[in-house]
Amino acid sequence: MSAFITKLSFAALAFAIANAAPAPQYPSGTRVWTTAPYPSGTGSASTSSNGSETYSTSSYSESATYSTSSYSESATSTGSCSLGIPAQVIVDPAVASAKASDNAALAKELLSEVTQVDRFNRLLTVDGAGKELLDADTVQDRVVFNFNKANQTGEGGRLLVANEKNFPILVDLGISTAVAFLEPCGMNSPHTHPRATEFLTVVQGSLKAGFMLENAFVTEEDKAKKALTTQISAELSAFEATVFPQGSIHFQFNDNCEPAAFVASLTSSDPGTSQIAQNFFFQDDEIVDIVLGKGEQTVDGANIEEFRSKLPSNLVRDMDKCMQRCNLK
Repeated sequence: MSAFITKLSFAALAFAIANAAPAPQYPSGTRVWTTAPYPSGTGSASTSSNGSETYSTSSYSESATYSTSSYSESATSTGSCSLGIPAQVIVDPAVASAKASDNAALAKELLSEVTQVDRFNRLLTVDGAGKELLDADTVQDRVVFNFNKANQTGEGGRLLVANEKNFPILVDLGISTAVAFLEPCGMNSPHTHPRATEFLTVVQGSLKAGFMLENAFVTEEDKAKKALTTQISAELSAFEATVFPQGSIHFQFNDNCEPAAFVASLTSSDPGTSQIAQNFFFQDDEIVDIVLGKGEQTVDGANIEEFRSKLPSNLVRDMDKCMQRCNLK
C-alpha cells in the first residue's frame, strides 16, 4: 500500500467503524457529547440544520477503534459550561428547520440583487426599499451569528460554521468562519475545502495540525517511499495560528486531556468541505479495489485490527498515549 493510500486509510478508520464503543466518561468539569446522525434539512429530533456545510470530527475510543459524527449549526442559544465550551441544550427541531429554510430563502433573494447596496437594502430594510430599517431584533438576528448555539454533538467534539446559506449577510462577501470545540483526544478528520484557503487560530488549549499539498510537493525521503506529497505538521498553542492552502488535505488533533477550541476563517462564503477517506471509500467497490491494489487488505469490522497495524505508527501511537494519559481507555 502506498504511503499516500496509507495516510488516506488512517482517516478512513473513522468512517469504517460505524458501531463504536460508547463514549468514555471524561473527568469532572467537562462534557460528554453523544453521537447522532445528521440528515440534512429534515425536522427529526436528532437534526440541526446548517445549510450547505457539514464537517466530521472523530475521537479514538475503546477497543482501538474510531468513531465519527457530523456537525452543523442550529438555531437554539445556550449558555457555557466550564472551560469555555458551550453546554448542550435540547433543540426544537421545528424551530431549527424553519430557521434554516428562512435563511436559505433569504440568501437566494440576496443573490438575485445586482449591487451590494441592493443586497443590504433587501437584508436590512422594510420591504427592501432602503427607506426604513427593520425592527431591532430582526437586524440583530441578521448581522450577528451566535456560535454559542446548540449543535449536533459526538465523542470527538463539535464544529459550527457560518456560511452564506445559514448567515445570509455573507452572500458575495467572500468569507466564512467555523468554530470548533474538540474534546480530549478528539480529531477533526482529514478533509479539504475546494474553494477556500483556511486561516486557523487556536483560542483554547493546543492542537496538532497538518496539511498535504498537491502531487509533486515531496521530499526525496518521501519520494523514496513512493509518496506523491509530503505532509507539513505543526503544533499550535492558544492564540497561535496556521494556514491550510485551498484544496489541501488537512486535519486538527487535540492530543491533550482538556478540551480545545479553534476559530477558522475561510476565503469564500461557500468554501465547501470534502472528507477525504469517507468519500474515497464511498466510491464503487471496483474503483476502491483497483486503487488499493489486488491483495491489499480492505477495511471492515472483521479485520480492523489487522488494518490498524498498517496505519502510520506515530499518529496511532500518539492517540494511544493520549487515551491512556487522560484515563479514557
